[in-house]
Amino acid sequence: MFSTMNPINPVIGDLSAVRRGLIGREIDERSRIQHHLFFVCDYLSQAIPKHLNSSQRSNRIQVISVLRNYVRRGEFPVHNQSSTPLRTPRFIDHRGVHCAVGELVRQTADPKWAEQINDDFEHARIEQIESKTLQQWATASGLSLLDCAMIQPMYVPPISDLCPMMMLARDSSLETKLDIVRAFRDEHLRHSVGGRWMVRYYYKSGPKVVGFMHAQKWSQVPARKLLSMLIDTLEERC
Repeated sequence: MFSTMNPINPVIGDLSAVRRGLIGREIDERSRIQHHLFFVCDYLSQAIPKHLNSSQRSNRIQVISVLRNYVRRGEFPVHNQSSTPLRTPRFIDHRGVHCAVGELVRQTADPKWAEQINDDFEHARIEQIESKTLQQWATASGLSLLDCAMIQPMYVPPISDLCPMMMLARDSSLETKLDIVRAFRDEHLRHSVGGRWMVRYYYKSGPKVVGFMHAQKWSQVPARKLLSMLIDTLEERC
């Protein structure tokens, strides 16, 4: 169920969800990010500062158009490791997927600029990024750093590895292939009511189940065979 306890943006929180009547409804992570970014697109289109020159106005319109296309594609960064249960930003993730601001810099300026910012400020909020490159790009694009901070989503942490099946694969020949399962899991489990129920209840039971299985050696062989079949199937799909 949608909650505002862990907001998607540090500037406007979950205002997009409030305005669209999404509070209390089931909504997947991808849709939540899209609602936020489309809301900000609409705001930036309407709230054009009067002091902008013609070049800045034109660039601002272009940036908003690029942002809308980015939102429609619906491919956003994810965390593959985290030390906090709270949402945090990520400029470019381990797959090379850029955040909204990073993608705007990449497409309207220079891809190397986005990479340079990411090198020093991968998990920083916009207001924490001390970069003349970002400041110069924003000014030329007709945006303020506050506009950029309003755009920037924060992303949920990865699901912790408490699944009994995954934990049984540790210290085995399957361990090196677990990233395949993790990627599939993080992509799909959060996108359905059943998946979120599994994360909430099944994963939390992990330590107790694994403790039992480790005490019962007979259970490990069939469990690992099942996991091996699952990994083989996902490898074929990926």
